[in-house]
Amino acid sequence: MKNIILISCLLLVSSCLSKKSNDNEKVETIVGDSTPYLYDTIELQRNIIEKGDIYSYNRLEDVYEKPEDSLTYRLLKYSYIMADKYNYKEANYKIIRDITRRELKTNDLSLIGDLDDKNKNGVFTRLNQCVQQNDVDCLVILRDYYKKNNNKSEAEKIEKLLDSIMYKK
Repeated sequence: MKNIILISCLLLVSSCLSKKSNDNEKVETIVGDSTPYLYDTIELQRNIIEKGDIYSYNRLEDVYEKPEDSLTYRLLKYSYIMADKYNYKEANYKIIRDITRRELKTNDLSLIGDLDDKNKNGVFTRLNQCVQQNDVDCLVILRDYYKKNNNKSEAEKIEKLLDSIMYKK
């Protein structure tokens, strides 16, 4: 019994001594697949800003979209960079989603018509960019918006466009 306690104490001390700490760099933990991953958020941010790195953007989203952080909108500025500077179409969807969440406190993206004029104009500008890129997520938002506002002809146009994209061979 004494040997087990002694070995446990030695392992604990050894573990504590082998850990290095760097207070200058912020490191956050992401838990996925029950395996902890450490990402240096500063490096991820730098890769997004300087290179438009999609992998870094997705990892930063993993860090910033934890349930306790989902209403901080920390990813929003990086979404703007990825959409505007690097033409990453998935970032437009995340901009629309985050603006709607922030302003209307809802995940129902068909309510974009309820946004104030400034935000509504920004969202529709993004949606129009998405239409040009045939982005399915944004087209679904636009279709649902038209359906909710009883604009059946526009909803049908979007539906046909979605069908042509989804069933393209």
